[in-house]
Amino acid sequence: VMRRIRIDLSSWETTAVSAQEDLIGRHKVSGAPLTGTRERDRAEFQERDASGALVIPVDAHIRRAEPRQNGGARILRRGYNYRDATTTIPGGDAGLIFLSYQRDPAQFIRIQSSLAALDALSRFTTTVGSGLFAVFPGVSAGGYVGQGLLGA
Repeated sequence: VMRRIRIDLSSWETTAVSAQEDLIGRHKVSGAPLTGTRERDRAEFQERDASGALVIPVDAHIRRAEPRQNGGARILRRGYNYRDATTTIPGGDAGLIFLSYQRDPAQFIRIQSSLAALDALSRFTTTVGSGLFAVFPGVSAGGYVGQGLLGA
């Protein structure tokens, strides 16, 4: 799956860092989950603060996208920043080219449905393009592209 996601940077940049961290569910500087200290620490979604509130809010992006919250649906994903300087859009056109790889598009759809229902980050984002592509597996010696799909 490929998506072009426009981000309202003028609104995002005027949002307090602590609010940005709550929206994402991660510390801005380290990338660690709000319940951890390192980027690759496992997010603890049941952890509560001294007042009893969830440390990672229920609508935080990492919570909504997490496989444990989506019936185990898992994707390999990568984002690439973009900025279109030729646009006439007020505030500019900048955001993320988002790529995800999965065996079955249903994995992406399950996660995307969770994000669409309750992702706090969506206040700042607009998907302006999408595509679904088949990527064939590698080729064995003496084989050919798509051989596994053709039953040969």
